[in-house]
Amino acid sequence: ISCSTQSKAKAVINAPSNAKVYLNEKLVADSYIKQSGLSFEELAYIPDDFDKPEIVKYQIDGLLNEGTVTATGYLGNELSVIKNEKTGEYDVIPQGVQENSGEFDELITNVALAYSKYVTNDVSFSEVGKYINSDSLIYKAISSMEVHWYSSHEKYEFKNIKTFDFKSYSDDIVSYRISFDHYVYRISAGKTFHYPCDYTIVFAKKNNNWMVYDIIINSGNNI
Repeated sequence: ISCSTQSKAKAVINAPSNAKVYLNEKLVADSYIKQSGLSFEELAYIPDDFDKPEIVKYQIDGLLNEGTVTATGYLGNELSVIKNEKTGEYDVIPQGVQENSGEFDELITNVALAYSKYVTNDVSFSEVGKYINSDSLIYKAISSMEVHWYSSHEKYEFKNIKTFDFKSYSDDIVSYRISFDHYVYRISAGKTFHYPCDYTIVFAKKNNNWMVYDIIINSGNNI
């Protein structure tokens, strides 16, 4: 990494601890680590007995120019690098190998639709609870909440189901995002209720089974 003590340019990079970060195609050494041990918000409810990567903050001062930041994940795949226009820092996104995301398409769809049916009181908690680790905080939260959609209805429907934003934090921790439109029909009253849903679901492998450890509501009129 070429530096000039007369230059004020610097690069601040936030990256997963198990990623390799490059500036102008040169590996950024650990000596440039300014801060370590920062946590991924998505992994807040993953127990510490899992191998959880953390966020490492690199700072390279005295650059002739900002240069080009690239990174590879622990699987060797190229990671996306996004520059925060407000802070000027670079964020390395731990997306997984997209070919591997198909393994989770059916699972995340089953979890998300079961959760949505539960909160509209169309299925019991057991239908969604079977996908969630019983020792997790999200299990306790969902099992104890009161479903908040009480109007009677005769039919429900899901449309426009999309899965995206697959992230792989380690061999045993992934997150995946799903969005869809949930329609509930009160046919007798001629009414239709529409709920756009957008969830990020965090999975961890326990005893060789992928279980839910968090369901994050992203945006929209989620239920």
